[in-house]
Amino acid sequence: RREGTLLPAAAAAAQLLIVVSDARVDTESREELRRRVVALQEQGVLVVLIVIDRNADEKDSVFNTRMVEFTPRGGVKVTSYFDGFPFPYYLAIQDIEALPEVLADALRQWFEALQSAALR
Repeated sequence: RREGTLLPAAAAAAQLLIVVSDARVDTESREELRRRVVALQEQGVLVVLIVIDRNADEKDSVFNTRMVEFTPRGGVKVTSYFDGFPFPYYLAIQDIEALPEVLADALRQWFEALQSAALR
């Protein structure tokens, strides 16, 4: 799976930071991580997360993970793990052997965006 394209954000970014992870971020760390990603973006750094989701069983996939939140009135709210995710740009792969191709594609898009922005 791939989410979106890097072109719009990359046009304004002079640097690219690629984070490779399983995307498991605990609830308490999400807001701090979001602040850091925003701070990097304000400094001209495009942050891209490459999610390695190697779970053989689809039900264990990070994309099928749900978060449970208790509301102030005692109710329960269930949301997708990626709702409010701190990385606005991410790519996901299940086969680690696809990583070189995914990295190359992300770099290609970033360079295309930089070139496009320079021609404006």
